[in-house]
Amino acid sequence: MKRPITFFLIFLTTTALLVQTDPHEAVSNSGGAPAGRTGSPGDGGATCTTCHTGTSSPSSTQIITSNIPASGYIAGQTYTITATLSQTGINEFGFQISPQNSSGALIGTIINTSPSQTQVLNSKYITHTSGGIAGTSNSKTWSFNWVAPVAGSGAVTFFGAFNFSNNNGTSSGDIIRTNTLAVTENTTTNLPEFTQNGFSVSVYPNPIRNEATIALNSLDGGTAQYAIYNGHGQRVLISESLQVPAGTSSISIDRLGDMKPGIYRLVMMLGEKKIVKNLVKL
Repeated sequence: MKRPITFFLIFLTTTALLVQTDPHEAVSNSGGAPAGRTGSPGDGGATCTTCHTGTSSPSSTQIITSNIPASGYIAGQTYTITATLSQTGINEFGFQISPQNSSGALIGTIINTSPSQTQVLNSKYITHTSGGIAGTSNSKTWSFNWVAPVAGSGAVTFFGAFNFSNNNGTSSGDIIRTNTLAVTENTTTNLPEFTQNGFSVSVYPNPIRNEATIALNSLDGGTAQYAIYNGHGQRVLISESLQVPAGTSSISIDRLGDMKPGIYRLVMMLGEKKIVKNLVKL
């Protein structure tokens, strides 16, 4: 009769030990928030409150910032996104951010630039690591890079949820705030353009995919050559010298399939004359 009771007590003791193993890990996410906790409509409004008690509310200050210009992002360009938290008496913080469209789909590409501080989940979310929660002087900053999507992707919103932890070893008493950063797409292709008397150039189609046609209109004709540069000023394509007649002529470009989506600059030379046109590669 004693043996079953002994086994039962051993079972209870073992179970209790298993339940109590690493209680901090059980009630908090110091190693990073689970995916889908940004508070976005696409995430069903879920935030850090799924693991931390209390309710979340919008931040009264702008937490998410970037170096994306007011005119909007340019397709294929890389930008820096920053999240900054500050709260008197708090020195432990957490976060999750995701760039999404109105349907909740990922827009662009998240690049983790600080692996000791941040990590990417499912390619769609970026959150803190266990080594990236400690603040200094009641504040904490994380940053990462974001590669803008292909042209025509439209507006994007960076949704984020943020935890101001009281570091009491439990999920209670923490403050959860949400914040967003809405960004538009720059569709004006603001690279410099100019023309010269007696020489004009048009490109079609534009935006382009795999090939395009350059239409020249010249009073005198002569030796022509074109080059294409990316947004960083690097030459990605150059033609041989071509003889074009006076009047209207056309040049076909069929080597564009390997170019990455983004905004490029076409430099068209005719003798000593030069025209710069903007291209959008889809």
